[in-house]
Amino acid sequence: MSVSVRAATAFLMIALVLSGCSRSPEAKKARYLERGDRYFKQEQYREAILEYRNALRIDQKNPIATRQIGFAHYQLGQLGLAFRFLQAAQELEPDNADMRLKLAGIYLLGGRPDDATAQVDEILKKEPNNLEALMLFAGAANKPQEVEGALARLQSVQSTLGVTAKFHLALAGLYLKKQDVT
Repeated sequence: MSVSVRAATAFLMIALVLSGCSRSPEAKKARYLERGDRYFKQEQYREAILEYRNALRIDQKNPIATRQIGFAHYQLGQLGLAFRFLQAAQELEPDNADMRLKLAGIYLLGGRPDDATAQVDEILKKEPNNLEALMLFAGAANKPQEVEGALARLQSVQSTLGVTAKFHLALAGLYLKKQDVT
């Protein structure tokens, strides 16, 4: 092989390697997140999970990818996996209300009403009229003093939220727990 052929071959190999690496890790991560978001919006949750996992391979602590994987598993009814990712995401984004709502729901279904209440309390500190949080708060109330506290909290926002059926269902559930059917 002549020197010029070797040089051309080496140049071609270098060009091929560099073309494969032309995208920075940040650009690849952004592309994965964008595709994950697109799949998520189209309710193609399994595909979204794959894209978000690809983003996590580049950035293991990415709060968006971690949260969205949790949300996708939640939508698929895979609550164990959703819980794992949502807990990890909560460490990265402690003020995300949607994440806290999903975690509270999982805690409630898992028989951990105190943990569910802790999650919704954080939401209600910032958003006292958050109907979903109030409903979970009411659902987590079991002891008589908890039921009374939940009733008082719901009654305090009744003028604002009292026109919704969900609000009245939460209120009715508390009265049933109290055994007050009137």
